[in-house]
Amino acid sequence: MVKISTLTGAAALAAATNAQTSATGNPFTGVTLPANPYYLDEVTTLAIPALQASGKTSLIPAAQAAAKVPSFYWMYVQVQPDRRARD
Repeated sequence: MVKISTLTGAAALAAATNAQTSATGNPFTGVTLPANPYYLDEVTTLAIPALQASGKTSLIPAAQAAAKVPSFYWMYVQVQPDRRARD
C-alpha cells in the first residue's frame, strides 16, 4: 500500500524535517560489499612492491587481505536552525 501525502509547501517541509525514523538490526546483514578499488590499487601497486623491496615478504598476505576490506562511509546530516535575521 502506498501512502500519498496531501501536504504541500511549508507543511510538507515541516513534516519531512520533523519525521523521525528508527531502525532495528543491522541493515548490512547478508550484504556483500565490494572492496574499494582505489585502495586495492594503492595496495597492489605501491604497498606490496614496497614490502617486496624491503624484504618483508611475510607481510604481503596481510596486505592482500587488507586490500579486500570494503570501505564504509557514515554520512550524518544534522538539520541546523535557520539563523537568518527575522522580520
